[in-house]
Amino acid sequence: DLAIGFRTSLEVAEALKTKFGAAIPDQVRETESIDLSKLDPELRERIKRREVAEIIEARLKETFAMIREQLKGIGKDGMLPAGVVLTGGGSQLEGLIDACKLELHLPASGSHQMLEISGMVDKVDSPIYAAAVGLMLMGMEASEPAKESLPKLNINLRQLNVGGMFDQAKKIFKQMLP
Repeated sequence: DLAIGFRTSLEVAEALKTKFGAAIPDQVRETESIDLSKLDPELRERIKRREVAEIIEARLKETFAMIREQLKGIGKDGMLPAGVVLTGGGSQLEGLIDACKLELHLPASGSHQMLEISGMVDKVDSPIYAAAVGLMLMGMEASEPAKESLPKLNINLRQLNVGGMFDQAKKIFKQMLP
């Protein structure tokens, strides 16, 4: 939507979202502007940061409405005592936690590392990789029948070496490919 709204490439739109995005337009000063030439030298215009936030807010409201419908469907709308944990790159969006609380009527927080990780910490110690790391951990703790079909991984969950984990993941994918 940012790419369409500002007639930019997807790469510039992603940079707009991650560097200048906000979930609540009212928290952005009217006077703040963004020089698009800093994101793409071929672009020569300035846009209002608040307009970026308005586009993001619209998409977030749609997303939260879909989530609420799903929660209503299972009888949990506004009834998750532990609340919502936001992960992924978008979870770092300014004001997202407050917007989530407001729209879903639930407690909300950003993800944070719950394991001691060594190795490529600077690469994966971010909410951006929370889902991928979580899926890898879930696979490692899979039920016994599922474990039988997977290669044995030599990973200590208490002192997880992420660099080694990626090497193991590469081996698994190579074994799966013809």
